[in-house]
Amino acid sequence: MESTCKDTAAYNLQTSTMFVDMRFPNARPNFLKLKRSLHNLSDLELRILSRQHCFAGYTFPEIQPQTFTRHHIIDWNYHPNFPRTRPNRWWVELQPTGTSSDAKAIQPLSPSFKEFSTTRDMNGVPIYMERWQRLQPTNHQGEQQVVLWRQSSKQHPLAVLVVVGLHFSFTIDRDYSSAVEILKLCNSQSCLGGGPLFVDFLLNDRLHCDTDGSGLSHQIRRKAAEDYLSLIGDYGLIAKSSEDSWKIEKSTHPWREGNCLIRPGDLKWKRRSDSNRGSDCSKMQIEWKGQGLWEVFDASVSVHEIEKLFFMLPISRL
Repeated sequence: MESTCKDTAAYNLQTSTMFVDMRFPNARPNFLKLKRSLHNLSDLELRILSRQHCFAGYTFPEIQPQTFTRHHIIDWNYHPNFPRTRPNRWWVELQPTGTSSDAKAIQPLSPSFKEFSTTRDMNGVPIYMERWQRLQPTNHQGEQQVVLWRQSSKQHPLAVLVVVGLHFSFTIDRDYSSAVEILKLCNSQSCLGGGPLFVDFLLNDRLHCDTDGSGLSHQIRRKAAEDYLSLIGDYGLIAKSSEDSWKIEKSTHPWREGNCLIRPGDLKWKRRSDSNRGSDCSKMQIEWKGQGLWEVFDASVSVHEIEKLFFMLPISRL
C-alpha cells in the first residue's frame, strides 16, 4: 500500500535524542473542528478521527553508518494484547547536496532522505520505504533543538515537547486503564490490533451482545473509545511575535487548531539551588501553567535562548 503527501500530511520532528511523528489524512473532515470535544463526536466521527497517528520516543544511532533505532514511549497504535515486539530499526539514504569538497566548508543540510526498514521480506527487499522532505521554513545552519518532557504521575500523563528550528510538536499520552479493563471483560479475539482497529472494535455493536444483556453496554465501550482517542498530538510553527507564536496548525484533536500552545507567562523556571550554572540547562525543571512540572531533557541552546523561546522570566530574577 502506498501513501503520499497527496493523501497524508506528515510531521516528523527529530532531535539528537527524541522524536515526535504525526500523520493526518488530508480527507479528514474540516467540520470536526467545530465539535470542541471527543464527547460531541458521533460514533462514526470517532472512527474517522482514529485514522490518524501520533508517536513519540527515543532515537538511537547505531554503529552501522546512518542506521537508527526508535523506541516508542507514546504510541497511537498501542494495544495491551499486541505490544510492539521490537523497536523500529531503519537506515537512511541522503539526497546528495552537491556541495564543495572542502572538508572545512559549512555543508548545507540535505533537503530530503529516504528511510528504509532494516527488516526485509523473502526477496531481500525492505518491508517499507519512506521519502521525507525537510519542512519549511528552516534555519539550516545552527538549527535549535529543544526537548521538554513530563514524566507520568497521578496528576498528569506522560508528555513530550520537541522543538526543531521553527517547528514544534507537542504530545500528551492517553489513559490506558479503560482499554485494559474492556479487554478483560469482553471477547477480545475479535480485535486484531490497536489504533483504528481497536476503536472499530469498541464501537461495533455487532461484536458485543448488548441486546440480550450479556455483553458490555455501548455506553461503557463508547467511554473507552473516547479515553483511547484522548491522546493529543499538536504541530505548529514558532513566530517572532508572541501573538502568532506557538500557533497549532494541526492536531489529533482538530478543535485545538488555531490556538496558541504557549503564551507569555505560561512557563517559568522552578526555583532550585543550582540556578547559577551558566549555559547548561539540561535536567533543569520548568513549571508550565496547567501542565504541571516539566524537565529540560535535551537542548542545543543556552538558558537565555530557552527563556526567549518560551517567553520566560530570566532565571537570575527568580
